[in-house]
Amino acid sequence: MLQFYVNYNVGSLTMPMRLQSGPFATVELANQHRRGIAGGHDVTLCWIGVSRDETRQLVNDDSASMRPLYAPALISTAA
Repeated sequence: MLQFYVNYNVGSLTMPMRLQSGPFATVELANQHRRGIAGGHDVTLCWIGVSRDETRQLVNDDSASMRPLYAPALISTAA
């Protein structure tokens, strides 16, 4: 089943906090949520995506808490 996420930046343009809400079952639900976020103070680059990018923080819609998501460790291939 395809899931949709609302991605957006908050804060300065040089060092924004990258956030994500979701998942949403339909594009319509995600777009409704996106419209609510897009008008917020300091919100830039608000869009809908279909995957969870591990470098973002996932915002739980049921509460104000945020959980950091960590990118997979990079394996060094240097000899």
